[in-house]
Amino acid sequence: MLALDQLSVDELIHILQTTDDQETIRLSSEYLLQHLKDKSVQDLLKYHLLLAECMKSTNATLNQFCHDLLDRTDPQLIKRPWTTHFLESALDSVKFTPILLRNAKDYNLFVQFVQAEHDILSQPPRSKHRIYELLAGLCSLSEQHFEFLHQNGLLDFASVNVNDPLECLNQLEILGSLSQAEHGLMILQRLALPQLNGLLSEPVDRIISSGLYKFYGHLLYHQHQHLESLPCSLILDSFAKGLETNPSSVMVALANVAGSIPGLVLLHDHPILDQIIEISKYAAGDLRVTCYVTLVHLFNHKESSSQFLQQVCSGAQSQTEELQYACLAILKTIVRFDFGMELAQQDTLAHFLLERHESREIQMIKYDICKIIHAHPQSNIILGKRYFDYERVVRLGPFATDAGPLVSTQTGQ
Repeated sequence: MLALDQLSVDELIHILQTTDDQETIRLSSEYLLQHLKDKSVQDLLKYHLLLAECMKSTNATLNQFCHDLLDRTDPQLIKRPWTTHFLESALDSVKFTPILLRNAKDYNLFVQFVQAEHDILSQPPRSKHRIYELLAGLCSLSEQHFEFLHQNGLLDFASVNVNDPLECLNQLEILGSLSQAEHGLMILQRLALPQLNGLLSEPVDRIISSGLYKFYGHLLYHQHQHLESLPCSLILDSFAKGLETNPSSVMVALANVAGSIPGLVLLHDHPILDQIIEISKYAAGDLRVTCYVTLVHLFNHKESSSQFLQQVCSGAQSQTEELQYACLAILKTIVRFDFGMELAQQDTLAHFLLERHESREIQMIKYDICKIIHAHPQSNIILGKRYFDYERVVRLGPFATDAGPLVSTQTGQ
């Protein structure tokens, strides 16, 4: 093997992506920085995606250098003329879509990008799901962005394909992400809700019904200030029927609905509340925990859930084994919900999950919870800077003890 100081930029980046040896990482980082520090922005563009991966490095100097470099090259990145192959490859990187979205806030850059890549965006040859995610993210930036994409015929993903349950499930996942946008309800009312509301009253494949319940749980949670504009009775009646055939999926959706005060009022005034209480009496495993999470919201809701979270985290550190495992099960269930992902930003939960001084069995359970948080489709957006803490834990494994400080202190939480 060649000496490190004789390797190319690509070879050094490859080493940093594949080695765990700290001395090799240190030396490779130093030589990489020497190679790159005097290059132009245009020259650096071709290393953009590889360097995004290097941000995972435990080498603080390289990590900071990569962050600075991304900030320098981002505005150039969105102006770049893509080829089909490169765009498909780029979309495979979890970093790529957020980079594009950040720069697409500049409407003029956004228009240039869409006009240059219209053929690829309208007829995706391979990375269909990734491109749909990108288009949904662009829609979410502003009403102006949405109107431009709509006028250019790029929003066909909003019409779900009920003949292909798996594709339909992916489409519902993407449509659910739109509910988080400030103007998301307007987008969904124009593009998707007429079809989806109709599906609530029709017999559909179980996979599709699970996706529908999840979608409407997201919608009622994120758009709780606009419930009067939604067919809430139709949705809850469909949930009530679903409790008989698909209780696990419906209970997850109901727990999300219960994450807001208007949602609590909605559930409290509907006969479905009696069904939730009845199911909680005989349910087992995750379904029972989900019932309890929903009922906790219904009967003990406060504008801030921090007190409840502190109690659960405290119970998970109890010397009483039954209480400890019960609280860990509740945390494992909570983070599957929208409101649970928001709690994962808070110091209370983050410090508890990222601390590593318990038994190996407890560390493994906490690691599983971190993996659920990290795997959420919107984790890098919802968690903000906290995303890198969870990413690092998942990458290093459940029993690493030499990882250094894992929690980024966040103020105002």
